Amino acid sequence: MRYTLLLCIVCVGQPAEAHWQYTKWGMSPEQVLTASGGRAVIVEAGPGSDADVRNRGPYVSGDYEFTASFHYKGSKLTSVSLGMDGACGALRGDLLRLYGDEFQTIGVPGLAQSYFWKDYKKGNAVSFLNFGTHCVLTYSEVDPKTQDGL
Repeated sequence: MRYTLLLCIVCVGQPAEAHWQYTKWGMSPEQVLTASGGRAVIVEAGPGSDADVRNRGPYVSGDYEFTASFHYKGSKLTSVSLGMDGACGALRGDLLRLYGDEFQTIGVPGLAQSYFWKDYKKGNAVSFLNFGTHCVLTYSEVDPKTQDGL
């Protein structure tokens, strides 16, 4: 069942070109706010904050409850990170089933694990970082120039 729910995270509302859910790469923070239907809010940069994060909001898919952070370069949306506490093992299993075992990984046993896939069919780079009970799933646009290697 979780595999089906994760599939919804990746596919529902996503056209054949690269984007994440209700957003499109390159949107402004105001456009993301409008597209989110009020779920994401504008985040004011303050001391110690992520300067590239301009929107945050809840995102729920099935049993998974995330905090979505929208990252920008200048005023253009470049990636969306979904942070979650708990159920990281289940999410990792769902990602492995969805994207397969052909991934890049780095990590320190017992401390953190990192997985990275390039989903050329949907045009997204997908990364998963697992820090024990906290994990972050990040979507960004794949650079089409890298599809044939370095």
